[in-house]
Amino acid sequence: MAFVTGTVLLFNCLVSVPLQLAGHDAVGHVGWTIHGGLFIVYCLAVLDLGIRASWNLIRIVLIGAAGTIPVVTFVAERNVTRSFEEPVVPGTPPAEATASEPSPR
Repeated sequence: MAFVTGTVLLFNCLVSVPLQLAGHDAVGHVGWTIHGGLFIVYCLAVLDLGIRASWNLIRIVLIGAAGTIPVVTFVAERNVTRSFEEPVVPGTPPAEATASEPSPR
């Protein structure tokens, strides 16, 4: 949702706003309406993830607000993704490889 919402927001800022300034309001209204609907879904997804991950309210609000600032949505998405990735320790096999091997008896 972060990528979709961020892409539509970036499109609106780079294409819809100049077209609105040039007098072509139809494209701008449609673009902002689409972003508004996607932003609601994005906020619900952030709220759901925040509750499941036991985030504090400030983090949920900040990540939700990232959907209103162009490009920040992509940064917030990457930050959240990194927080869920497991750190890789050099010299250890990947988690998938150890999970598929049978346990020694």
